Amino acid sequence: MIAESRKNAIIPLLRKSADQALFLQDETLNVVAKNFGQWIFHLKDSMSVSDRKWFLDTFIKIASLAQSSSSTGDNTNSTQTLARRMCAYNFPCIVLVYGEECFMERLLPILEGFCSDPDEDIRSATAAGFHEIVNLVPNEPALIPPFIELIRGGAAEVVAHLTGNLDRILPHLYKCASDPSTGPRISRVQLDRIIIGCNRLIRGTGSWRAHHSYLTNIAIVRKLIPTKDLFISFVPMLKQEVLTARAIPCRVAASLTLLLFMRENREKSERQTIIDFFIHSVAKHRSCHRRRLYLDIFPLIMASFSRAFFRENFLDALLKMANDSVSNIRLQLCHLLPKIKENLILPDDENILQQMEKIVREMLSKEQNSFSRQLIQTYACELSRAETKVRPDKADDAKLKEEKELWERPLDKENNNEEQANRNVKDERKPPASKDNTLKKPPVGVSNKVDTSPWRTRTSQPKTAIVRPQPHVVVRSPSPMPRPINDGRKSKLPLANASTKHLSRAASALANRATASPEKSKPVERGKLRQQSNNNTCNDGLPAVQSNNTKSLPPSQTQAKGTGLRRSTTETTSLKQLSVTPGRSSNVSTPRSSSAFRRPPSGLIKVRSFSNIEKMPAQMNMKIRTIE
Repeated sequence: MIAESRKNAIIPLLRKSADQALFLQDETLNVVAKNFGQWIFHLKDSMSVSDRKWFLDTFIKIASLAQSSSSTGDNTNSTQTLARRMCAYNFPCIVLVYGEECFMERLLPILEGFCSDPDEDIRSATAAGFHEIVNLVPNEPALIPPFIELIRGGAAEVVAHLTGNLDRILPHLYKCASDPSTGPRISRVQLDRIIIGCNRLIRGTGSWRAHHSYLTNIAIVRKLIPTKDLFISFVPMLKQEVLTARAIPCRVAASLTLLLFMRENREKSERQTIIDFFIHSVAKHRSCHRRRLYLDIFPLIMASFSRAFFRENFLDALLKMANDSVSNIRLQLCHLLPKIKENLILPDDENILQQMEKIVREMLSKEQNSFSRQLIQTYACELSRAETKVRPDKADDAKLKEEKELWERPLDKENNNEEQANRNVKDERKPPASKDNTLKKPPVGVSNKVDTSPWRTRTSQPKTAIVRPQPHVVVRSPSPMPRPINDGRKSKLPLANASTKHLSRAASALANRATASPEKSKPVERGKLRQQSNNNTCNDGLPAVQSNNTKSLPPSQTQAKGTGLRRSTTETTSLKQLSVTPGRSSNVSTPRSSSAFRRPPSGLIKVRSFSNIEKMPAQMNMKIRTIE
């Protein structure tokens, strides 16, 4: 009864609603696109062949309609763009219902369009469900180009959705890259570089949780590629993240992944280099943050390795931190001692237990802070209550057995794996000999993007560049910059280097005026002379230049009343030799002549001018007569 009602009532109603939403393209289109996956999943057993075909065609129509509108980029929140986001969200459900039979012909072009869509939310929804698509369509080399396209977009949120499920995605991709029968789509070395490039995109963002999941999930790579390539490609990157990652959980995750990579290496010398890295660059570093990082990763070492391994390589450096100068490090060490005691086996580890008890007694005797003493006493009680083991447990025996198998395995097996991987890489680099050896042509309906190289060059692809902020240097001059000496332009400021030229011009002009009309000279009163001499004096103590007529002044020196200036006159007919010098009360030294002004040195100098001297117009006449 329920199956008949679904087939006769619900499916026709949904078909009518979807057709109406496609015709109107209003808000109902978003509702249909959002619930399309649930409808197909719950009605898959009740649909006929024609119904299955209609639902698939309708889904492709909605995705294609939104794709044509989103390519214009007019409105990111338009109805078509929102419907396309819902289609990207429901895409794994569509693949689950229709399977591999329709994937290559109908669904793969839709997936490629989602991965290269300019809208970031569409790519994020596709990346969040990419691991489900890989699991539903395993060992499909056509999924490698969409995976690369999502990473090449450069959006940190998209890459974060991918890295959260890398442990589920990478096994299928590496299997396709290492299989020579799938064709030369991408090599294993290129895939390594792409995965390492994800770290550069995420570490510069503020999403430390995405970075933490990336560093944790790439530990699966140790089972997919040879150990030699693992130490060449991934180990240097992990060492850098252990020392320079911003978030402490990211450093701990990088340390754990590095230790797991070390565990897979059968060469003792290479394992020792990583052990020395943790001891010298972390445990014995002068930075207290790095020393505390060693305490944070020690519980992970005890959980990942056997008791004999961590006791032989890591325990001594830990116990030496009891004499650390930082109180928090000593307290954290005391907190770890009960956990270490639970992994000891008596009487084999009796010396280690006595050493731990001695450390606690010495710390209690030396500690001066009352709060720290209280914490140490609490940890000492926990240490006394912790129980040791009498015999090795099964978990530790399994770890020890696995370590021996990894480190003592024959070289033939590993060499065969490396030769097979290298052979696959060489086969991928070889060009096809003839048309018969090429891959099968894709079926009708598959996009040609699969046959092209995954490294596309498209100018419309959005990109993100992470750039450090550069310092802005602003230089402000406290005064006008001096003009060069060789500059021919006239200076508007009364500078010292231009005074001689102004004096000569003023003197010649006054001389011509005086000789032209000598009969118009009038006697000047003593008060006017005093006022005129005060107006021609500089505010900063510079001498004021006065002009004279052809009559010479008497040789005696007369001092003006109410002023601190003294006139010095000589018998001459030239007006250039007349000068007014400050008296004894003035603080400025008396220049000998108008040519005594020094030329300013070349370079940057500070110019300050408080002069009130203005250039006289050519119509002004100034005449001075001697008043007896």
